[in-house]
Amino acid sequence: MKVGYLGPGKSTFGYAAAKKYAGDKPHMELVPHKTHYELCVAAAKKEIDVALVPIENSIDGVVNENIRIIDRLHRTYHVIVCGEVEVPIELFFLRRADAKEKPQKLVAQRVAKGQCSNKVAAFLKSHDILDFTEADSNGAAAEAAKNDPSVVAVGSFMAVEEYGLVKMEEGSIADREKNYTRFWVLGLKESKPTRNDKTCFLLTLDQPVPGGIAKILTPFAEEGFNMLLIAPISLEGRTWEYCFLIEFEGSFGDPRMERAYNAASRCGASMDGPLRLGSYPSGITVRR
Repeated sequence: MKVGYLGPGKSTFGYAAAKKYAGDKPHMELVPHKTHYELCVAAAKKEIDVALVPIENSIDGVVNENIRIIDRLHRTYHVIVCGEVEVPIELFFLRRADAKEKPQKLVAQRVAKGQCSNKVAAFLKSHDILDFTEADSNGAAAEAAKNDPSVVAVGSFMAVEEYGLVKMEEGSIADREKNYTRFWVLGLKESKPTRNDKTCFLLTLDQPVPGGIAKILTPFAEEGFNMLLIAPISLEGRTWEYCFLIEFEGSFGDPRMERAYNAASRCGASMDGPLRLGSYPSGITVRR
């Protein structure tokens, strides 16, 4: 079984998620990809069996660009969410051990930079660097630091060993101590219902219906489903217009969920009704 993740190498959190998903099963092959788009397309075209894609961070929120990719590929290839994995996140300023000169460039993956924005802002100011340079992944940022002693990368502890880098300060530079990223497992096969499932939908309000969101959510509430997440996702090419990512506890295999979905589709708030992206076993540790 081929499990895709965002590479390069073994120092990205995508690799950590894929490793956690695969466990110790010998038949699992972990396959790196350069971008999340390439990764998702590989799953859609059956070049890999599943793809691990970050979808939400406990500090930086929902990863809008990945939701938009999944939306397009779901409509074209019926890519679905069939699982999820949670990974703890620690980020560090990394550079070569032999680097002596003052840093000239900070390289970071955009989402990782957002998770440690306070430390990044202070770093840029103290080193007279105008802005960070964006990398496709934490692994790519670490590669840049390995190849250039003037570069400091925002990266994971795994990059220390893989790329021979050192941490510029000991502790994680994330804005909050407890930092986690949730990865969706994407594929073409439905998951079997368990006793601890989630179901997610994308909702586009096609018409200016007063109380449209309430009309959509009410049938799920009436059937007893707890809503876990609702997040606006900006629509490409349309100014100030959004669709909404909505996630509930429960499986679409439950007749109550199907009844709620059918009622929401008929309420008149959305011409196409909520778009179901998948039902899948929960992979989240509950914290209070």
